[in-house]
Amino acid sequence: MANRSCLALLFLLASITSGAQAATMDARVSLGPLQLQLMDLDSGDGVTPSITFHPTRVSTSLTAGILFFPPLSVEEANDAARFQPSLTQVSGAGVDGSASIDAQGSAPGTTAQAQVALRDLTHTGSFTLYADLGYIEFTLTPATRLVVTAAANIDASHAPLVAGEEMNILAFSHLTLYRNFGGQQPSGQTNELQLSTFGSASRVLTASFENATSLEEQGVFRGIAYLGGSYVAPVPELGTAALLLAGLLVVVRQRPTFGA
Repeated sequence: MANRSCLALLFLLASITSGAQAATMDARVSLGPLQLQLMDLDSGDGVTPSITFHPTRVSTSLTAGILFFPPLSVEEANDAARFQPSLTQVSGAGVDGSASIDAQGSAPGTTAQAQVALRDLTHTGSFTLYADLGYIEFTLTPATRLVVTAAANIDASHAPLVAGEEMNILAFSHLTLYRNFGGQQPSGQTNELQLSTFGSASRVLTASFENATSLEEQGVFRGIAYLGGSYVAPVPELGTAALLLAGLLVVVRQRPTFGA
């Protein structure tokens, strides 16, 4: 009879534990492809609008991923030349993420994106995924306006949470275009799409650079797709802990004893 009571208790505990839904999350952020448009501000000056990129004065593009779900700690990064493909992948502890830069050999074919999938998480941790096109320097002809546009998209969702669980997300795409004054970090024009709650958002980002002078002028543009978040695992409820303890006591008390 005692053994049957013990088995019934363990069965009840198993049914409560299995009823909890596994933690899942899917998120993605992208920026691109970039589109560059040149506008002639003075059609009578005899200058054809053009842009020249500086191969020796440009930071490389970067993709990176970080997972921190103790005891798991993963950090990976890869860089590449301007407008060239790059891919970083990280996985572990139920998390699969990637950051990538896809290109078709020129500025108009460049897309930065980061994505993550969380499945069956069991303990607390955080993730960061990052795709950066780099600081790309250029020279613009006189009386020319440069307009850079890129589609930005963010989508983030998760399964219903159980008591004590917590999920957080921060995703953004931003496009920056600014003047390069003597190598300083100048103020500039930034257009950004950001999401700090789960949901979806999309918008075309636009930034412009105008050279209204009669001389060539230098500028810099940059595009980033960023995805970060965290998961807080639930603390076992008091009722569940009590059932565990009760089951253990039943097993101990009913343990057979053998006399001489």
